[in-house]
Amino acid sequence: MPSTKKALRSKPVSTAPGLVSLLYHLVHATSQGLLDPELARDLGRLIYSEIETLQSASPPSRIDMDLLREAASRFDDTVLQARSSLLIDAKSRIPDLIPAGIHSDRLPPMRNDSPRFAASGKGSVEAKAASAVNDS
Repeated sequence: MPSTKKALRSKPVSTAPGLVSLLYHLVHATSQGLLDPELARDLGRLIYSEIETLQSASPPSRIDMDLLREAASRFDDTVLQARSSLLIDAKSRIPDLIPAGIHSDRLPPMRNDSPRFAASGKGSVEAKAASAVNDS
């Protein structure tokens, strides 16, 4: 029967070129809409932890590190763009509550018609103070 505990690895099995290739595959799939951006982000977290393990066990060459940084940067940009696109799409599905052609800076100011403000005609702090004095 296989063990249910995860075996701790002393050194990484992944190589820098393999992680670079994996990041670029994820970039392509995410940019084409083939992967959910949330899944890609979660996979990126796993890959980043693998990169840290790789760096601590045996530092990759300078060229490999540059390639890893470039791939990680493109991956982050692609995931950010895909997630932003999801938010923009969600926002566009929300109905517009303000009629077209009216800007928020042109809306009439709110009036204080409530009975508590009508007696004093003052702002909320002054009205509360005046009502507290009148009640006592």
